[in-house]
Amino acid sequence: MSLNTPESNVASSSVPRNAVLTAVERRLEGTSHEDIDELQFGKERDMRQHFRRLLDPGIMRPNSRETAIASLQILRTIASNLLKEPQNPKFCRFKPTNATIKKNLVEVPGALEYAIAMGFSPEVEDFQPYYVHNKRRFLELRIGESILAEALTRITSTLERDARSKASEKAEQLRAAEQVRKNFEDDRKQKQLRDKMEKEARVAKAEAARRQELALASFASPEPSTGSASPPGGFLSLQGGRMLADPAGVGHPNSDPSPSADSDSEMHSGPEV
Repeated sequence: MSLNTPESNVASSSVPRNAVLTAVERRLEGTSHEDIDELQFGKERDMRQHFRRLLDPGIMRPNSRETAIASLQILRTIASNLLKEPQNPKFCRFKPTNATIKKNLVEVPGALEYAIAMGFSPEVEDFQPYYVHNKRRFLELRIGESILAEALTRITSTLERDARSKASEKAEQLRAAEQVRKNFEDDRKQKQLRDKMEKEARVAKAEAARRQELALASFASPEPSTGSASPPGGFLSLQGGRMLADPAGVGHPNSDPSPSADSDSEMHSGPEV
């Protein structure tokens, strides 16, 4: 039978106690990293919301679409160049008196405020004004550039969709105009055909009326005489194939065709002895 002494109890409990401490330290360390990540995420989320508000309504609302897009492009160019070459002094600052910067950044409401939020601040070097970026605000620069990229992508998609819609609308207008022209051409051809048919109908009707008048006139007038007019002194008679005058009128239809008594006696009496 073994007796447990205090020394043996301490020795036996030292191993699990060390393991527990190690586990607690690891858990605390893990919790610390998670807390830091959560705090960082929350900070970046708030920063993104701030830049979105600076962009819209800050830049988009008081300016025209063309002016706002030009400002966003200038801001993104400044930020992306500095992100690509952070050690290049040329990209660490911009001059507000530059014509392009002045037109598209300084004179545009809300644009310069966005640059300041990304870490640029005004300074004077050799009596010249500049906006110089603070290297400790690289996170703001990165988030501000990403918000600009999202906005430009969204705006570009909207412009392309509007362009397609306008092109489709224009094509539809052209198609409708072409259809109207074709309908007008068809109506014109149909009218020409209808006018031609009506003209032919009028001509045919007039021709039928003329023929009817001629037929009525021929029935109303007497038939002309087919005999030949007799010359003075008697009718013409045909003898030996020649037309001869009949002075005595013997061949007249109203004359007596029988010979007279004198003629008959002369015909039967012989010559005198």
